[in-house]
Amino acid sequence: MFLVLASRSGEGLRPGLPSMRRIQLAGQTFWVGWDGNDFQWSEDPDGWTLRQEIFMPDRLAPGVVRVGIEFDRHTMTMMVRVSSVSGTPVYYHETPSGDLVIGSRVQLLRSVGVPIEEDASVLPEFLTYRCLLAPATLFRNIRRVPQGGVLTCTFGSGKPILRLTSLVDRLEVGTREEGTLGKHVVELTERVSRTLGPLKAMPGNVAMLLSGGIDSSILCRLGERNLGLHDTVSTGYPFESTSEDVERRYALTAAEAMGFDHRYYESTTPRYLAGLVEAIGIAEAPVSHLQSVCMHLLMREGIEASRSVVLQGLGAGGCVGNFRNFLSIRDKPWAKLMASAPFYHLLSLAPSLTGRGATLLGKLRDMRNRQPLDSPGNPIWKWHQYGDASWVCDHFNIAMRDITARHIDRVCGLRAGSLYDSWALYSLLGDEEATVAIWASLAAGSGKTFYFPFYDEDFIQYAMTIPWTSKLGATENVLRKSMARGLGVPDFILNRRKSGFGIRRDDWALEGGVFEPLAWLGCDMVDEKELAALRSREPGKAMLFWNLLNYALWKRICVDDASPESLCAEIAARTKVA
Repeated sequence: MFLVLASRSGEGLRPGLPSMRRIQLAGQTFWVGWDGNDFQWSEDPDGWTLRQEIFMPDRLAPGVVRVGIEFDRHTMTMMVRVSSVSGTPVYYHETPSGDLVIGSRVQLLRSVGVPIEEDASVLPEFLTYRCLLAPATLFRNIRRVPQGGVLTCTFGSGKPILRLTSLVDRLEVGTREEGTLGKHVVELTERVSRTLGPLKAMPGNVAMLLSGGIDSSILCRLGERNLGLHDTVSTGYPFESTSEDVERRYALTAAEAMGFDHRYYESTTPRYLAGLVEAIGIAEAPVSHLQSVCMHLLMREGIEASRSVVLQGLGAGGCVGNFRNFLSIRDKPWAKLMASAPFYHLLSLAPSLTGRGATLLGKLRDMRNRQPLDSPGNPIWKWHQYGDASWVCDHFNIAMRDITARHIDRVCGLRAGSLYDSWALYSLLGDEEATVAIWASLAAGSGKTFYFPFYDEDFIQYAMTIPWTSKLGATENVLRKSMARGLGVPDFILNRRKSGFGIRRDDWALEGGVFEPLAWLGCDMVDEKELAALRSREPGKAMLFWNLLNYALWKRICVDDASPESLCAEIAARTKVA
């Protein structure tokens, strides 16, 4: 962990960390502190640098910078860079007097006097989307540098001037790289392979996650080819029934077919519930997905300590055309025909008459939508909505535009060349970016680093230059499937239904169900009657219940400073009494 304090008064509290430097320049005092073997400090007449790298059991991994902080004495400029592949969350706060505090943990900001308070104004966005668009956080006046982001701080006679850019802001969009599908597949595969290059110095310290899906299969094949790895690991929900445990089945069948020695880590429901409390304390944020808890427990208990880097196949699906919505069929002649008035109205009867066709009908409905991009009614703003937005609007007495405003402003301000570009860039914001940040924190909490090769900037930049006609070919997800096929991934993995690490059972939020021991926490947020109405099989209501539990736990742990251990003890005591 690290903390940087920049103050003109020089009277600010200094970081209470084992390693520390104090630097005075042009009336500005800098305190730089860090703790851990994964940091490197250097100083010369031109400035100073602090880098957080990947630490192996006996040395640093060359060429892998997770967070880099560089200060130039001549321009009085500090740049904070967070890796998109292996970065860790970085928070920052400006005091009313103009001091600047930057750190890898909100608790560190608290330790030097930064007020830690909830920002209730963003609660509607969080409940709807499960997360917030960076740089916003649930903490008042505390911001977060997004994964792949750069925070530039220029110091002078007044308050520091801050400029934040993200990976998305740096991408060149609109220029198209011509060539055959085969050429693009080779280029993308080579770029992923290059991201594994720095890990060749530490193959024995790398673990590979294999879910049995296309992305993880590609990474494991490349890990085998580039790092000589032959063993894989995965996990799933402890409360899934055997018949619905798709995660286990997909992982085991894929590992057997590809010749990997696979280990499936299985937890228990009580351990999962305690793990949720632990994970929120470690991430200093609600953990967004139910699967985040599985990831935390896998990092802590399912992978040996010597495996300090874990390959993770999350990310960048939209950039390679992996849209599982109306965009995948938008330009197909048959879809245009079915979306036309006479056919669409006939098809709209199918779900009620046959119980089938609802997914296709939803895609056709979105094709017919003519709302502009800056309208809350455009289909893009529903894409990452998991909580019931209608309930949120009613509960807070607000309009949909109040929920989507920051999303609309952010995406409409990007240099997108087409509708497809807008959706692809949006896929790198919000839910995906927040998930990477949360999982990076969870891995770090167990002394590990998640490594996301598909978030490599070079990979994403190239993917964004491939013409959409190539990415949205006759076969769905054609680029990723072609990459996998070229690496010898069996066809049955490419052709089976995507799992997505989602929970299969639809009763998990019901009264008396999995989360009953935690349900009382929801009353911190809404009254008992409202909470009971959300404990439903309907996905939007069930996810609101999950979000409320997450928020209540986050507020108790991260704002009120309750310890996860004391909360776990209280939960256990209440469960025993019940």
